[in-house]
Amino acid sequence: MSFNEKFDSLIDLLDSGKKVPFSNMIMVNSELAQRLALELKETFPEEFRNTQRLLNEKESFIQTARQEADSIIVNAKKDRESLINQESIVKEAESRIVQMKAEAKRESVEMLKNISNIVIEIANQFRENLLGVDHKMTEAYKSVSESIQKIKADYVDKI
Repeated sequence: MSFNEKFDSLIDLLDSGKKVPFSNMIMVNSELAQRLALELKETFPEEFRNTQRLLNEKESFIQTARQEADSIIVNAKKDRESLINQESIVKEAESRIVQMKAEAKRESVEMLKNISNIVIEIANQFRENLLGVDHKMTEAYKSVSESIQKIKADYVDKI
């Protein structure tokens, strides 16, 4: 059962609760309410874990890209130092270092773009999920408020 279905079940349980006379309370099956609440608790954080996992993967990916870029630069410097004694090769080595830095930079930028797109997509999905939850909560609040107002009106009419 999805998060939204579990949430709807909890709202249905609250809507079907029996009103306690002379109070703002309703009676519901506490075992069912607790079970639904626990299921919601177990389901909702999974979306957070997925988001956190992707963010962690992003950081790891960036770190790996930086390490690879640093490694490429270090290797290029070592290559250049070993070839410095030969004048004709020095220019070729310097050109190669520039190319390797440019390639490393281009690859890093591309990786960061891909990661950013993934993070943006996840954030948009998360925002949509939260908007859905907010809408359901608003509907539930309206329903409960209406029930409370009806109970109050019934109570005042009886007095």
